[in-house]
Amino acid sequence: MKSMQQKASNLFRLGLLLTGGGAKLRRAAAGVGQGGVSEETLAGAGIGEATIAAARRFAESEAQTALERAVRAGWRWIVPGDGEYPEQLAEITDPPLGLFVRGRMSSAPAVAIVGSRQATPYGLQVAALLAGELGRAGVVVVSGMARGIDKAAHRGALDHHGQTWAVWGTGPDRVYPPEHVGLAEEIAETGALLTEYPPGTPPRRHHFPQRNRILAGLSRAVVVVEAAARSGALVTARLASEEGRDVLAVL
Repeated sequence: MKSMQQKASNLFRLGLLLTGGGAKLRRAAAGVGQGGVSEETLAGAGIGEATIAAARRFAESEAQTALERAVRAGWRWIVPGDGEYPEQLAEITDPPLGLFVRGRMSSAPAVAIVGSRQATPYGLQVAALLAGELGRAGVVVVSGMARGIDKAAHRGALDHHGQTWAVWGTGPDRVYPPEHVGLAEEIAETGALLTEYPPGTPPRRHHFPQRNRILAGLSRAVVVVEAAARSGALVTARLASEEGRDVLAVL
C-alpha cells in the first residue's frame, strides 16, 4: 500500500500535468529525484510560484477526479519511483511526469517500430513480419497505434503471441483513430496502453510529436519503416539517437 505521503506526491504530479506545463516543468520535476517532487523542490529548481500554486489547486481538486475517471476506465497512474515505471524512460532528457497505463508492462527489452500512415503493402508486410519475429523472441514491440505502419507492427506482435505497447497522443478515454477501438482492447489484454495525457484530452496535432519521445525512451532501438522526409517517425528516430538508442531503417 502506498503511504499518504506517496499518494499526495502522486496527486501533486498529476496536478502539475493538469497545469499544462511543458518541458521545463517536466525537467524540473525529473531533476529532484524519483517520486519526491514537491512545491519546495520545484521552487528550488526555478519554477514560478504561480505555476506551483496552480498545481496545488489542481492536486487538491481536479487531480482526484481525473484519477477516478481513469480508474473507472481500467487505467492507473504511475510515476517515477513506482516499481512499474520503466527505469529507461525515467532517464531520458524530458521524461513524463507520470503515465496513465492500462494493461500489463514487463521488464522485457522493447523495440519501437514506426513509419508512415500511408504505407505501401510492402511496408505493412515488413512491419508485421519484424514485429512478429521480435514478439516471438520475447521483445516488446512499441508503437503509436496510428494507421499504417503502427497498426501493422501491433498486429504482427499480437498475431505471434508477442507483447506490444501502444503510446497514445490522447487521454485514456479517447481512442484515436476511432476505428482502432478493437485493436486497443486486444493490446490491453496481453500488453499495455500508455499515455501521459489526462482523461478528456482530444487528439491535438502537437501531441503526437511530443509523445514520440516516450516511444523512443521506452525502447532500446527504433526501427523506421517507410517515413516521409518530414514525419513523426523521423522525429522519433532523431529523439532516439539523441538519447543514445540504436536507430535502424528498412530500405
